Amino acid sequence: MTRFLRFVAGMSLASAICAQDSLAAGPPIELTLSGGQSTQIPGINLTIEAIQVRDLTSKGCLGGANGCPDSVQLSIVQATQRQEFTLHVAHTQTQRTQRLHQAAVFGYRITLEAVRDGRATLSIDRP
Repeated sequence: MTRFLRFVAGMSLASAICAQDSLAAGPPIELTLSGGQSTQIPGINLTIEAIQVRDLTSKGCLGGANGCPDSVQLSIVQATQRQEFTLHVAHTQTQRTQRLHQAAVFGYRITLEAVRDGRATLSIDRP
């Protein structure tokens, strides 16, 4: 069974993160962000910003077999480097196989777990 270290942006993570030497040794970190919200993850020296959360499902999109194009546009900063990308909710096995919901950034795997009520839930781990 996988255990997650969960927090909502803005809550203190210091005690939980300091207990881990790295994500390779510990559980993935799971966090939830709204559009325009950012958080710094001190144990791994990343700052994550949800530039935009696109949540069409909560607004009544019916999307059919492929679902609604829910997504999150992210900016990830480590030291002086920045990467921006968009992750999409994977509604089908084909979409999961294509890994539309994952990105490899600065040696970490960022996975979009869900988009609900205008908030994106992400997990971060070492591949």
